[in-house]
Amino acid sequence: MLKKWIIIGAAILIGIVLLDKWSKSNNDYAAKNRDTYSSYNNSSDRNTAYGRSDVVPAYVKMSTVFVGTPSQNKIKSILEPVMTLHNMDINEDNLTRCADVLVALRKSSDGKITEMEILDYMYRSKIDRLPFADHAALAFTFLTTGI
Repeated sequence: MLKKWIIIGAAILIGIVLLDKWSKSNNDYAAKNRDTYSSYNNSSDRNTAYGRSDVVPAYVKMSTVFVGTPSQNKIKSILEPVMTLHNMDINEDNLTRCADVLVALRKSSDGKITEMEILDYMYRSKIDRLPFADHAALAFTFLTTGI
């Protein structure tokens, strides 16, 4: 039983460290490239990637990188309600942050647990008291240990 709690604690810490590290590096990069970001964010073409107004680049990346290549609609239908549960704005930066957390957790399991399994668990558990990364780490731990 103690071993399970150690694994849970480690998974939560991994999620927190990954999100913190990603946030700091992303803020540094954005500060260096402020002009590029501000012109992109103010552009009317922001969501017309690939010539379609319904395509968001983060979903394109996720559907390519996630194990099983789930469709963009399937990812969106699960991820957006989870983000809303955690009071996160649904924008490119937050979508990318969430994807990074999910991919990092999947990689730490050597592919035994997929991003969509973690998301599905988060969607069904509806825990809103934790930040997204912590909720993902908790879901990952439950899936890994079978608790």
